[in-house]
Amino acid sequence: MNSGESPRSSRRYLIDAGFEDIKVDSFMVTNLDGDPQGFADIIQSWENVYAGEMARDRGDSPEFIAKFRQGFQDHIYAALHPKGYAGWPIWAASGRKPL
Repeated sequence: MNSGESPRSSRRYLIDAGFEDIKVDSFMVTNLDGDPQGFADIIQSWENVYAGEMARDRGDSPEFIAKFRQGFQDHIYAALHPKGYAGWPIWAASGRKPL
């Protein structure tokens, strides 16, 4: 599953691949789980890729890229603010493949 897909897609992929007893669960990674700067650094790296080279390669307009970058900057601000809270969900899917 890539970052743009929902957990429903993972479940469908596992079903299509013949898995049974499929389970999908989620958890949240936040700036409160460890070093907020480390959390912010990861978000910054996402901005560099998704709102940088990938956005240019897709041909996104400068206006879109500016708004897209602002979302990453807002996330970083929330992660680093003393009263801030920022996070992203992680989905995990598993199943059993019959022999």
